[in-house]
Amino acid sequence: MTQTARLTLLGLGNELMGDDGVGVHVVRALGEQTLPDDVELIDAGVGGLNLLNVIERAEAILAVDAAEMNMPPGSYRWVSPEQLRDSQGPFFSLHDTSFAETLWLAERFFARPPTTIFAIQPASVETRLGLSPPLAEKLSELVHAVCDSLWQRHRAQRHH
Repeated sequence: MTQTARLTLLGLGNELMGDDGVGVHVVRALGEQTLPDDVELIDAGVGGLNLLNVIERAEAILAVDAAEMNMPPGSYRWVSPEQLRDSQGPFFSLHDTSFAETLWLAERFFARPPTTIFAIQPASVETRLGLSPPLAEKLSELVHAVCDSLWQRHRAQRHH
């Protein structure tokens, strides 16, 4: 049985901008769940360059963030940093210094750990506290999807 790589789970988003804060809401809700002991939850807020030190010490990263994907509100996709970074593609960050840009910088300074983004389609990004009704209704489904993924990863790594 091999040691499971520690997973750093980042909740990204600006809670003052409605659904942009969905990543933070998901990570806070995950804090109330039973998770594998190799998962570290971080409420990263708008992240940006402040995350470079977190990325550097992480063994693996899962970031939960809002992303405009032209999909129904609350829809989600597991995407790579390369998909998020592709400015010609459907994904873009809603933050000043996007998570994808921060990862790109991290790659210039050190070896970036394996990274996956759980991208969630917002309904509305506007100045407001709390999620829009469509995302508030989907929150438990989003939390469940991430939680299931964490346990699947944990089981798969334990059996390798």
